[in-house]
Amino acid sequence: MSERPDGGEGLGRSSGGTPDFVQPAPPIPPGPPPPAAPPRPAAPYRPSRRPAVVTAAVVLVVAVVTALGTVAAWRADTRVPPPAPATTRPAASPSTAERDAILFTGARGTGRLAVLETSWEPGSPDRLRLTVELTCTTGTVDHGPDSFQLFDATGRLVEPSTAGGGAGDLGYGRLGRGEQVRGEVLFDVARQPVTLVLSDDAGSVAALRITG
Repeated sequence: MSERPDGGEGLGRSSGGTPDFVQPAPPIPPGPPPPAAPPRPAAPYRPSRRPAVVTAAVVLVVAVVTALGTVAAWRADTRVPPPAPATTRPAASPSTAERDAILFTGARGTGRLAVLETSWEPGSPDRLRLTVELTCTTGTVDHGPDSFQLFDATGRLVEPSTAGGGAGDLGYGRLGRGEQVRGEVLFDVARQPVTLVLSDDAGSVAALRITG
């Protein structure tokens, strides 16, 4: 039996005892990284509807207020106040410092009317007796019982009573400047606040309020 030479290597075997035809597998290089996920498309911008809603509400409120103001103004413009009723009843003028006295201007002159006494006589109807005094200051002033009328509390016109005929009744005449006359005038009227009116050719020239 022959021996292997000492200095040689065996057929097909490396020095480490591994055959030459058996080599370790080369390392596998790492594969490419996985593709990144495509970016998610951004959501479309949707503007908030709140400002539009608030603006619409404000516009609606302004429109309603404007419409109401227009209607109110139209009603105020078209509302015509009723005309004051025509009346020939003169307004009672304020008295002077003396009780129940007033200055007046008539058709032919100026003067002063004063009510000196007032008395109510019971009856059916009651009777009002007035003691009046007329003074002429300029021009002339005519006088007589029919120079006076009354308006009662309801506005009814009352003419002087013809049932007097006493010595103290106011007579008819004409006063000149500085002249004065005094007399009584009677009215058949229930006791109540009344207005005494003095009239001449110019119409009603003075009025005095008399309480009941």
